Amino acid sequence: MSGTFTELVDWIPAVLSEGIGLDLPRRDPEQPDPAADWARFDSAMRAFLDEPDALAREFSHPMAGTMTAGAAIDMLVAPDVFMHSWDLAQATGQQVMLDADYCATLLAGMEPVEGMLRASGHYGARVDVPGDADIQTRLIAFIGRDPRWRA
Repeated sequence: MSGTFTELVDWIPAVLSEGIGLDLPRRDPEQPDPAADWARFDSAMRAFLDEPDALAREFSHPMAGTMTAGAAIDMLVAPDVFMHSWDLAQATGQQVMLDADYCATLLAGMEPVEGMLRASGHYGARVDVPGDADIQTRLIAFIGRDPRWRA
């Protein structure tokens, strides 16, 4: 779960800082409190989204390209939070049913760039699942999680 947490409150703020100069709070290594770190990040992200024209600001990143901040959030932040919700649910013994349409959209967009995604170090090796597995299972397996894993 620590990798999940680092993704959400360290990696995302770093990418948004580099891409649009947005200064979001990151985890505090001196005071390890994941709930407090997430609350600070969430509050700051919501405040940014409430700013007029926030989503229209230019985002430019050497790995992701140039686009609006809204497009960058749709491409980088929303999927990360969405997929990591599975990690957090599993780690805490909860069931989660991810939106099937969004799972399908993400998987369809990620499969053509699988090599690049794996090379980034952000994804583990694809886990084998039956060909007739539901879309959530296929997405979770694609990003390197074992859908059968339980806390």
